[in-house]
Amino acid sequence: MQARGYTMSETPDLLVNFNVKVADKTKVTTSPSSSMHGGYYGYRGGFYSPWAGYGYGTETHVSQYTEGTFNIDLVDPKLKRLVWECVGVGRITDDKLENIESNVNAGVPRFFALYPFVAGDGTPGSAKK
Repeated sequence: MQARGYTMSETPDLLVNFNVKVADKTKVTTSPSSSMHGGYYGYRGGFYSPWAGYGYGTETHVSQYTEGTFNIDLVDPKLKRLVWECVGVGRITDDKLENIESNVNAGVPRFFALYPFVAGDGTPGSAKK
């Protein structure tokens, strides 16, 4: 933001709100069973599946993971209006949790690189500070 002409101020023209939410998730997927290729009990030769809809010939996979959502909101305090928002969602590994501060410090500039405005260009929240 400094490279775009924004500076810190006691009476800002633009407010920055950071929010992070972490949630445990469970993903359940069902796929055709790889063990049914010989047919039901071996005598159907794989030409058709037994009783579709009864769960025969399927495998269920369950994976549990941690998902993080990171929001950056830029708000024009005079208009009391959101002028820009960036959201990132992804899986959080144990390594990322252990190094959370360095990961946030590395990630935030990439989010702000998406901000399209420059200070003083006449858009809401872009007045010179």
